[in-house]
Amino acid sequence: MKKIRICHFILGFHNGGVEKVLESYFSNMDRSNFELHVVTHIPPDTKRQQIFEEMGFIVHPLSYVHGHKITMQNLQEYNEFFQKNQFDIVHNHFPENLLPLIFAKKYKVPVRILHSHNDYTNVFKEKSKLIKCLYQMGLKVNVHNATDYFACGLTAGESVFGKKNCKNIVIIANAINTQKFKYNPEKRQELRKKLCLEKAFVLGHIGRYEDIRQKNQKFVLKIFNEVLKTEPATRLLMIGDGKFRPQIMELAKRMGIIDKIIFTGAIPNVHEYLQTFDVFVFPSNFEGLGIVAIEAQCSGLPVIASSVIPQEANISPNYYSLSLLAPVNEWAKLVLEQLEKKRSDCSELVKNEGYDIYKEAVKLEKLYEQLYQKHIER
Repeated sequence: MKKIRICHFILGFHNGGVEKVLESYFSNMDRSNFELHVVTHIPPDTKRQQIFEEMGFIVHPLSYVHGHKITMQNLQEYNEFFQKNQFDIVHNHFPENLLPLIFAKKYKVPVRILHSHNDYTNVFKEKSKLIKCLYQMGLKVNVHNATDYFACGLTAGESVFGKKNCKNIVIIANAINTQKFKYNPEKRQELRKKLCLEKAFVLGHIGRYEDIRQKNQKFVLKIFNEVLKTEPATRLLMIGDGKFRPQIMELAKRMGIIDKIIFTGAIPNVHEYLQTFDVFVFPSNFEGLGIVAIEAQCSGLPVIASSVIPQEANISPNYYSLSLLAPVNEWAKLVLEQLEKKRSDCSELVKNEGYDIYKEAVKLEKLYEQLYQKHIER
């Protein structure tokens, strides 16, 4: 059988959820039947790009496509790209970007996948009526041009494809290496000693600083500040990087709490740093699912998340959901209630809920092959 040529369209190579999911899946599947391509739209993290290249991906950088503001340069680049390259499957991971599926359809790519990694109901919530209307029209065009619908969960799927298409949505779980994220008391002790956190009660947060409205880091600081009033030995560990990180650091400085916070930036060993946390706070304004919440639960952490996080993320008994409209002292109270709780490994629980990457990667591999066969036989 000839190799199936698959091209993924993503924003770029950083430490975001989409890239992590792609890396997890393709590093754990048999790639010998596929010729893999990936199109990126923003300057890459070269280390992350190297990981993809080592997996056999051919990387194609194109100009950034800004949602509804499509330029002549975008159109020319996409047209030239599809003229030069023939694909069996195009897999678009950003429903805001219309061009991958428009040109895939024009150049008769048989399998055109649209993949929702987010809850777009909340993504567009604070946009103006005009912008919201343009985005929603764009989503309809994308759905029309797709042959197959993927989503990380039902909430994310319905927000793009609509309830009427529920039965056609294929759920691709944000699966993880459960062994890698399982609770490790020795690593916890080692890292807490290195970070001078041996006697501290540690709050943790993980998220990029590219859209602080989504990850809501300002609210994380407010929760932490409130917790400090009751438990002064508390420390906050914030993992992630992006253009708004200096702004959050400046806010922490103005609040007088920056000396009690560790900003790690982007790090390759998030699974190890999760061991140092006592509580994971996740007050996002919107998420497709929130892979970090799955990772945190796998490592046995209590997770305190906003009620907008889809319920599919609720796996363990230590998952708590709270409205973003609730006063900050309610969030702090829930955090403090975790102080005396004993931590235990939840990796088997997460695995049994369908989030084990080894099983899920094989499913996706077979799915690509089935979709290809189905469409070429038409």
